[in-house]
Amino acid sequence: MLRDLLADLEEQTCPPARVIVVDASGEALVTYLEGVIDPNRVTVIRHQPPSAAAQRNRGVKEVYGQAQLIALLDDDIALAPDAFERMLAFWSSPRAEGVVGVGFNQVDAVADAVRGGLKRTWLAERFGLYARRPGAVAPSGWQSVIGTVDCDTSVDWLPTGAAVWRADLFREIGGFDEYFIGYSYLEDLELSWRARRVGELVVVNDARYEHRYATAGKIGAGEFGRIEVRNRLYFVRKHGLSMPRCLIGLLIRGTMTLAAALRHRNRGMLERFVGNVRGLGEQLSFSSKPVHRVPAAGPGQDADG
Repeated sequence: MLRDLLADLEEQTCPPARVIVVDASGEALVTYLEGVIDPNRVTVIRHQPPSAAAQRNRGVKEVYGQAQLIALLDDDIALAPDAFERMLAFWSSPRAEGVVGVGFNQVDAVADAVRGGLKRTWLAERFGLYARRPGAVAPSGWQSVIGTVDCDTSVDWLPTGAAVWRADLFREIGGFDEYFIGYSYLEDLELSWRARRVGELVVVNDARYEHRYATAGKIGAGEFGRIEVRNRLYFVRKHGLSMPRCLIGLLIRGTMTLAAALRHRNRGMLERFVGNVRGLGEQLSFSSKPVHRVPAAGPGQDADG
């Protein structure tokens, strides 16, 4: 998938000036990339331990001060040939004034397939549990799926697997919060929430990509269930959102997971539910937890807490 993405970047009608691969795999990727990459254009940096938040911070530091825009891409996406050209056209337009982050538009069917259900009802929105507007963040701290947009769309958060950020934003707000160590679930939501205090976030309709959903590097269902509770509560606590609404959302989410596990006799879903219970018990066993400082992405940055 990484080789395919690198090929996509080389074949862009407007390719990026420089590509940094931050490699946290067990075995260094360099040997697999020999003869595939141009070392004058692609730099591979080893980073351990694996952590999407920390790896992105490392990549941003590597190019900070060398460019006005920094794209952050996951390795399991496929870009349209003109995606970067369309993205740069947006950044060069008057519409980009006041914008600090821009997402590519996910056009594969999966993006819209997850929409619907209880979370998108008027009742959930009425009680501040979930917002029906694509890309919104509710008072509960739960974000709505963006899906595929049909016009340039202002949002509250951006998935950082396919987005371009104003480089000096990282000096203003710091990098990704490395509380989200290991499997960095919701690190993009947390960064976006700080970024939107500085400027607008937009998804560009005609800068398109598909998400191929890699399975390698994922964690077990039980551990994911624990982390999704842990990280959600951390985000809500850190930014002063509604803890009661968040807990109601977690209760609904956990109930849905358990119901699906029993209905389909799905062991993975049952393990996820058990992980949810474990995570909730861990997080509610204390009334508060120190908020981790966000590491600087640019030199000399005092990150906010």
